[in-house]
Amino acid sequence: MSSKTLVWSRLYQARTSVRRRFPSIWHLPVRKRYHVVLQEHVQGRQSVLELGAHDRHLRQRLDSLMPELSYFSVDSDDSYDHDFSEIGQVTGQYDLIIGLEVIEHLELPEAAAMLEQTVRRSEEHTSELQS
Repeated sequence: MSSKTLVWSRLYQARTSVRRRFPSIWHLPVRKRYHVVLQEHVQGRQSVLELGAHDRHLRQRLDSLMPELSYFSVDSDDSYDHDFSEIGQVTGQYDLIIGLEVIEHLELPEAAAMLEQTVRRSEEHTSELQS
């Protein structure tokens, strides 16, 4: 067997190991087309923060869906004009926070912590709004 051959049993073992180590993130839905998610979630929103915005291309897509939406971005790449250069600088509240093509740049423990923190903050904010 060539070293480039994919061994499905090893892949299954690796996935099982990840699921055991990070059970809270395993059941997150994965969507292939981000614009479908945007259309579902951007309607009725007033402000959005994009994490890892790179060239702010998403702003064009959002402007076509909702031109009145306030768009803010954070990215450490200073080649483009961003509102924030790191996540620790972010202030304010946003109706929607988007992080496309971000998680794959993190180590798995960092990604899991980020997702868990995001869910926790979202739940806290939701309960504040309901109070």
